[in-house]
Amino acid sequence: MVIQMAFSSDILRVERLAKVIGVSNALLLCGWFPNQTIRIPTTSRDDGHILRKIIGRDGFTALVLAHGGEAISIPEVDMTPLRRGGLVHRLTARGVNAADIASIAGICPRTVQLVRKQLRLEGFSELSDLLPADEVSA
Repeated sequence: MVIQMAFSSDILRVERLAKVIGVSNALLLCGWFPNQTIRIPTTSRDDGHILRKIIGRDGFTALVLAHGGEAISIPEVDMTPLRRGGLVHRLTARGVNAADIASIAGICPRTVQLVRKQLRLEGFSELSDLLPADEVSA
């Protein structure tokens, strides 16, 4: 099962970048250049290049070999939808009501209901057994 909320966090774009330069280096670039387009040089010989400083010689070389001369889009990694989904799921499983979850998560009760609905649609059907009847049909 793939959680669709993950797609809103640009995880697939990070994964594609990580296949070239590794997970740690991909996350470093996402942190340094969030939601920006960067130009990859055609050679990795520049010891002072900012990309080499950030991801190291091996990562820089791999990036140049895969995307030299290209402009690539670096995603912004916003884990908020996943964190929120996980928190709502855990608290719901403990029997916490929507109003209290909303207070804990800093969101409105309607957002809690929407997150619960999305979780059910994404395969977390056990939530249906834990929720009030009016939320299950929502």
